[in-house]
Amino acid sequence: RTLTVSFNTISFFPMHLPENIPFSFVNIPYYYNSTDSTVNFTFDLGLYSLTGSSLSIRNSISVNKSFTSGANQRGYVSMSAISVVQNITPGAWWWGIRISSDSRSALSLLAGLSMNAGNAFPGSFIGGRMTDSSAALPNSIATSDLDTTGNDAMQVPYILLTT
Repeated sequence: RTLTVSFNTISFFPMHLPENIPFSFVNIPYYYNSTDSTVNFTFDLGLYSLTGSSLSIRNSISVNKSFTSGANQRGYVSMSAISVVQNITPGAWWWGIRISSDSRSALSLLAGLSMNAGNAFPGSFIGGRMTDSSAALPNSIATSDLDTTGNDAMQVPYILLTT
């Protein structure tokens, strides 16, 4: 399945870690299909924790990537410029992802179809998206400010952490 990118909006996705893992290298699989000659994208990924009913950023990573014209391109966006060296501890965390572009080209992220709404994440918050356009990842956001309705708000892109 793919998750169509909504440019300049931020989507939040849960992750539950059973053990420590270094936050040092991230890969996000994509699908690109466009006849545009060259398109530049910026991928911003934030690691958030939930305190009460607000998500607060704990770390971030960003990368610029250019795509050239072509059908059915698949690959990984690799990110390694972490803002702060960190071990992610066991427990519930959220990814915030924002993608911007100099064009509205056809970019999708490979994703799971839907979430299990009966999970045990804190505060019963499993994910959602900030539908207002944003120029950057927010430092903090109330979960009540997020759109949490519809299957498209609940799709979770694959995010691979490696060392």
